[in-house]
Amino acid sequence: VLPLFRGSGVPSPAFRQSGLREPSRNVLHTDDGEWVGVRVIGAFDEGLDDWAPQGDAFEVRRSAGGLDHLRERLGAGFVTSVQRDGGETPTGTLTSPPFVVPEGGLLSMRVGGGAGDATVVRVLVGEREVAAFHGDGDDDLAYVWVDLAAEAGQEARVVVVDRDPTAHVTLDHVVLMQRR
Repeated sequence: VLPLFRGSGVPSPAFRQSGLREPSRNVLHTDDGEWVGVRVIGAFDEGLDDWAPQGDAFEVRRSAGGLDHLRERLGAGFVTSVQRDGGETPTGTLTSPPFVVPEGGLLSMRVGGGAGDATVVRVLVGEREVAAFHGDGDDDLAYVWVDLAAEAGQEARVVVVDRDPTAHVTLDHVVLMQRR
């Protein structure tokens, strides 16, 4: 499992929330103009965005109830395995719809929650795991990204896993980007 902040030669600090402008027809631009969003895989503003849940763990939330210190969310909603009463008992998975990695592809998202391997966000190309991220034990969402340039033309998906009834995972704004 990779640490929360990852990336070398990928978006500058301007890529963080202050550098991200509102979506325009499913396209996002960074202030430095180096990357452009080609597809929002999951914004979770209107629901699960065709993501497939298994188990009872995940729900879309529009407020941070039960997540007292949630920071860095983007838009109206996010998905989490923390229950509305603050409990963390349910477990399960949440899988994105498949997407084709573009040339120069980069996948970005915001991840928070438990620090263990049982609460993790995995990036799969075919059946092969190419990256995995987890929180650092608090509710703050941190930007993570994985360079998928070597996987261009292949089908990928994101799988969010909560197998720990005493922890949680939170995810927001999964965007497939491409170098300009």
